[in-house]
Amino acid sequence: SIFHLVLSGDLDNFGLPDTIFQKADVTREEGQIITTFQPIPPYDKVLGAIYISKERKVVTGVIITDKEEKILGKQFFRKYDMTLPLPFPQELIQITYRKGKAYYRITTFENIQYNVRDDEEWYAYPMPTTVGGTE
Repeated sequence: SIFHLVLSGDLDNFGLPDTIFQKADVTREEGQIITTFQPIPPYDKVLGAIYISKERKVVTGVIITDKEEKILGKQFFRKYDMTLPLPFPQELIQITYRKGKAYYRITTFENIQYNVRDDEEWYAYPMPTTVGGTE
């Protein structure tokens, strides 16, 4: 999820290192840095590249392709809140292409907070000191 990618610090590489994808190329285009990740063999026979664009050190888009380089989906990360401890996009636009049609999903985030200590009692479950009724 986007929350996991942001909190683990993996949004900038979309969590791709240490997977079946390896960094293949880095280019600069119109003020953006485009990083290309290619699947390693034997996955390159069935999967295509993933392109990640960054602008001002934050991810602005991801393009996922099939092995023929046909675009399967796009994600755009917009309206970053840079006042938070970790930059968080307040808008995520996902486009999925299927059977010649484009399907859009727009997700917005607001009131993002990190390490909030209010309401801790909701999450502070006492751990049992015995197992199976024995000490």
